[in-house]
Amino acid sequence: MAFLTMFQRHLQLRVIALIVAILVLGFGVLVILNIRREAEVLVAGNRETARLLTASIQKSIENGMLDGRPDIIRRLVQELRKELKDVRVLDVYRRNGVEAFSDLKQSRRSTRGACSARR
Repeated sequence: MAFLTMFQRHLQLRVIALIVAILVLGFGVLVILNIRREAEVLVAGNRETARLLTASIQKSIENGMLDGRPDIIRRLVQELRKELKDVRVLDVYRRNGVEAFSDLKQSRRSTRGACSARR
């Protein structure tokens, strides 16, 4: 009789332990899946923000260059390079593939040309 009571208690403990293990495993899997999904959503949001920032910077540079104000664009690019620490590369290239604003002579010539055109 004592053996049967002891076996039933152990059986109850085994069943309770099995139920707890299944619950912990199930909730653990759900938490891991939820964290992965949230991480993917955050990455997608950051990519969209980066696309919008890139588009606005590109449009600002295009508008400034079309207005004939390379001095303002040069200053804008320099400030953006200082301010945007997470941006790896921010370069402006001419149509011939040479980096724009790399030499001050061309920038000064463009500035003088823009100033004389406005007079």
